[in-house]
Amino acid sequence: MRLYSDPGDWVTNRSLGDLRLRDEGVAVLGIARADGSYVGDVTVSGILRIGDTAIVYGRTHELE
Repeated sequence: MRLYSDPGDWVTNRSLGDLRLRDEGVAVLGIARADGSYVGDVTVSGILRIGDTAIVYGRTHELE
């Protein structure tokens, strides 16, 4: 599944560690940057910027 980072979203400009997605059973597999680059080695210090798309994995009910 994909998680988009739009202006004003709760995920925008926050580190993955701050988001605590793992605590909800959601793993971030990579981040497709708005500039077309891709970050595949995602760490907890990674930041989701406006226009980024996080590629995530987890159970459907947790992703909703």
